[in-house]
Amino acid sequence: MFDPADPSPQYELAWPRELFVAEATALPEPSHPYWREDAELLLEEAFIHNTPKDELGATKWYELPLGLLKDPSSASSQKVAGAVVSHLVNSVDQLPERSERRPYWSVRSAAAQSASTSPAVQDRVQQLRREWAQLVEDLQNRGYLDWIAPRGCDARPPPSPAAEVLAAEIEQRVRVDGLWPLRYQDWESDTFYDLIEVVHDLVARPRHRDQHAGDGCSGHYSDFAQTPAQMLYRWEVDQLLDRYGVGLRLAAGGEDKGRLVHTAGDDRDELVEQALQTPHPGDRNAVRHAIALFRSRGADREIKRSAVLALHRVLEDRRTLIETELMSKDAGALFQIANKFDLRHSGQRQRTDYEDAYLDWIFWWYLATLELTDRIVATQGEKR
Repeated sequence: MFDPADPSPQYELAWPRELFVAEATALPEPSHPYWREDAELLLEEAFIHNTPKDELGATKWYELPLGLLKDPSSASSQKVAGAVVSHLVNSVDQLPERSERRPYWSVRSAAAQSASTSPAVQDRVQQLRREWAQLVEDLQNRGYLDWIAPRGCDARPPPSPAAEVLAAEIEQRVRVDGLWPLRYQDWESDTFYDLIEVVHDLVARPRHRDQHAGDGCSGHYSDFAQTPAQMLYRWEVDQLLDRYGVGLRLAAGGEDKGRLVHTAGDDRDELVEQALQTPHPGDRNAVRHAIALFRSRGADREIKRSAVLALHRVLEDRRTLIETELMSKDAGALFQIANKFDLRHSGQRQRTDYEDAYLDWIFWWYLATLELTDRIVATQGEKR
């Protein structure tokens, strides 16, 4: 049984904490006939080790923390198992998260010897693509592509071979044939990034697995959910891209959700996520559109200028609030800067000889001001 006061590495999560909680909450009631199978599948996926899964059948009522069950001594084994899951959910903040293993001596020594000569760029690119292909293979083996391309078995074969279905689906989406099975050695950069985005749209987590013995069946999956699968996929891919210093990530929200976008690599990434959640319904689409423009892979001077103007229009609607809550001179500068430069207007009085970096600066300034006004409004609401 997990002890929050002394967390064991045997309870190390393979998933983000919030995803585990969400999927545990989505389980049926313990009285459901498939609850045990679904709970075992969840714990098998969400944790690196089998210890949490093994607890479902091995834990006795007297091993449970006090308060989980009203009358534990008379509880059925199914209720005890349900309490085990509840205990893990209640202790989620203490569960150890997956982390990169510290390298052992031989690896550290090799790294030190080669520190002066970094690996060839092409080798790193190939390694990144290989690791991503392995990630996708692992997801397919766990049934994450079975909703669109079930694999079946000898006793229950699928209508069409899964490889053919996936090849046709990917070809329809990116207009390139021969991309499945994945052969990372053959890809150009654009093809690789297309595939990353396509797989995001194809994955769905199976919450139930039906297994039968006798023919080597690996399982028949059902009850698919895309949201948790896409969240897990983004988390895995973002870690992979960060590790190789690509400077891209899969957008978690906004109109470019599931698409590769440029990252700032600092606290500005958190600012973007906060701004995407602006509570003003009338502003939300404009803010999401501005962010999608600015962080798109092909964002040039004109696209970034459009992004800045989209935020400027939102701030114009909040001008009274800004002038009231901020110093009037600061508020004036906020709006004058878009008028004096070739942003909002174009003419002889507007400056056009500014560097592209200026557009980045004004975008982040506007976005931070927008997020600040959201917090001001929230604070005012709390005081009422």
